[in-house]
Amino acid sequence: MGPPERVVPDGPEGQLSGELGDWQRRVWARTFDLISSQYGWTDEQILDLTLARLRQVRDVLLTRIQEDWKRQVMLVERQTQYLVGASFGAAGDKKAGKKAEKVRFLAGEKVVRPAPAEQLERMFPGREE
Repeated sequence: MGPPERVVPDGPEGQLSGELGDWQRRVWARTFDLISSQYGWTDEQILDLTLARLRQVRDVLLTRIQEDWKRQVMLVERQTQYLVGASFGAAGDKKAGKKAEKVRFLAGEKVVRPAPAEQLERMFPGREE
């Protein structure tokens, strides 16, 4: 009897993708590969860990990798926004900045922007450089 077709939600936002991912099929092999590739540990060193510590190391590594990926995507997103803004601006579009802000690679991510200088001057009157 083979593994079930759908075990763990691995699609977007926890939806079932319909296929069994490699992490679900080979969780231990993938965990060992992840830890050894990140730290250079041998199988024997990994086997010396308790199960709780093994899971903790795996979870921390996966979180860090996901955060690094997200940071990289946000950087590319910002670069793309600058290019889009410059392209529209060079063509004479007065709303180039607003159009460039609409470029998003990660859905639902909020971008925190600093307050414009004019707004800061109104908030703190009489303060000049």
